[in-house]
Amino acid sequence: MDWIESLFDTSKISGWDALFAVLILLVGIVVAHFAKRAVHALATKFPGLHPELISLTARIVKYAIILLAIGIDLALLGANIQPLLAAVILVAAIGFLALRGIASNFGAAVIIQSRRSIHLGQEIEVLGFIGTVKQLNSRAVVIATRDGQTIHIPNVDILSNPWVNHSEMGSRRTSVEVRVVLNEPVERVLAVIVDSAAETHGVHKKHPTTAITRSLSTDLAIFELRVWHAPLNEPATVSAVVASVHEALDAAGYRSTVVWPVPAQALTVPAQP
Repeated sequence: MDWIESLFDTSKISGWDALFAVLILLVGIVVAHFAKRAVHALATKFPGLHPELISLTARIVKYAIILLAIGIDLALLGANIQPLLAAVILVAAIGFLALRGIASNFGAAVIIQSRRSIHLGQEIEVLGFIGTVKQLNSRAVVIATRDGQTIHIPNVDILSNPWVNHSEMGSRRTSVEVRVVLNEPVERVLAVIVDSAAETHGVHKKHPTTAITRSLSTDLAIFELRVWHAPLNEPATVSAVVASVHEALDAAGYRSTVVWPVPAQALTVPAQP
């Protein structure tokens, strides 16, 4: 027990000192228990916080209070805490360097979830990735892409980079390019395009379906059709719009090319019959 004698001056420790030390430790454990419960109760006022984040915060508070009680005990018993304090500082410094990334992500998670700017089931776009939010945890935002990939984006990257929430408004607009060979007024073709798109299943009626003329030549017109739909239904709805518009133009006697997404390069003119 030489290490105990080097830490404490046992000749100066009375029975009352030992009793008070035990009582302080017990009180610290009890307070830590109720503090942990208080953190869980307080978290109910912030419904956006993830359960894992709440549990981690509660554990940190609990053990911090217990360590505080142990420190008070050591001071009460007259312990030579300088070597212990130096060791604690060294361990804390090493832990800070080792866990710096984890701490950054944890802090970012608190900000993200307390602001409630991202919710489960929403579609977001960040760092070139587009996907539906499946999980919010203390380390990352987990999204599932349309092609079946699961991507973990660190919370700190969410805060430090621009990102887009496709689901915030409840509707999303998509553009479709329509190329039509015609030798008559543009307004007549625009009416066919807009009417057929607006009646397609999945196209929202609360936002007007519109089409603008982007290019006109001797026998070719290029239009940009704009439709609104549910954020997560883009592939199904826009595919139906492409088919509906092409069928309507064909029924009206127009030869057309309907493309989504809008191509970066010009398409070739439909071949003459």
